[in-house]
Amino acid sequence: SGGTNFQSFTDLEFVLNNAGVSGPVTVNVMPNTYTERFLLRSISGASATNTITIDGGNPATTTIAHDKSASNFSVNF
Repeated sequence: SGGTNFQSFTDLEFVLNNAGVSGPVTVNVMPNTYTERFLLRSISGASATNTITIDGGNPATTTIAHDKSASNFSVNF
């Protein structure tokens, strides 16, 4: 991971929900099991043209799992 990479889905969630997008965005996710809550609200600038793609690559090696918190979801859009 480098200086321009998100360190967690929580970091990605914060930026997308607060800063929005100004063009198409692709987030490439490294293989791992992630146990975080990930909630995206109405993203400023997102549209049929300015899409947000979260690419986990191979589903056999990349998983977002429920973190067993009080929230009843792992990913919510």
